[in-house]
Amino acid sequence: MSYRLTDWALDVEGITPTQKLVLAVLARYCNGVNGSAKCWPSMATLVEKTGYSDRAIQKALAALEDRSLLKRRLGAGKATTVYQLAGREGLSTPAPGHPPPNDVHPTPERRSPHPRT
Repeated sequence: MSYRLTDWALDVEGITPTQKLVLAVLARYCNGVNGSAKCWPSMATLVEKTGYSDRAIQKALAALEDRSLLKRRLGAGKATTVYQLAGREGLSTPAPGHPPPNDVHPTPERRSPHPRT
């Protein structure tokens, strides 16, 4: 849990009460490790914690994303959706001409020598 992100979410102005509560609940679930501000609560968890319908939460998430307060990486089917909150620093975007960081290391070329030989 990140209190810094929760404070930020509660201080955001110009959003509806529904959007503010959804943002605050997401902030509560963010891991905050190395400033990543990522979390992945299920829709059922968001419904339980906010008391809103899943449709109301979906509308709030879309509005928050339109305002660049969060990014969503949607999972396919029942896969997990990952949310990244902007926080006070804003969402990080890669510099022009530079690809975003990749968490997966590329596969070595086929003709590459074995690293242990």
